[in-house]
Amino acid sequence: MRKLTVRRRNAAICHSRKIKIYVEDPTGDTTIAGFKCRLLGEVENGSRATFEIPCERVRIFAIFGKLNKNYRNDYFIVPEGEEDYLVLGYCKYDKEAGKAFRFEGVTDDEVLANRQKCAERGRQVFMASLIVPLCVLILIIGAIGITIALLT
Repeated sequence: MRKLTVRRRNAAICHSRKIKIYVEDPTGDTTIAGFKCRLLGEVENGSRATFEIPCERVRIFAIFGKLNKNYRNDYFIVPEGEEDYLVLGYCKYDKEAGKAFRFEGVTDDEVLANRQKCAERGRQVFMASLIVPLCVLILIIGAIGITIALLT
């Protein structure tokens, strides 16, 4: 086992929300981005937390909660080895994914592709959140119009 330290920069965005840190684990109870994971712990705004991770190659995920884990997640890959890791991250507003946590210095193509997928899912969720209430509003207006027409 080795140590992973996650340091979260202080930011006004999502200042009161804790980031949940997960490690890829085939026996985990949560699936994020198609990978089984287990919870390591949480990191508050402007603080750091240290966790134990295995020595094999693993993915480390950061999410706000299980509800939006499929479009508001970020991860980085820790290569196989014995050395401890320090990773920095921050919260930012992403117009597609909303408020999201990002690990700094990630250049891996797999991770960047995941960020693109999350942005696309975020756009889909945003559009659905607009379309569904709009349809309900149209149905209500239609029902009121029919009721008025029947009463006159």
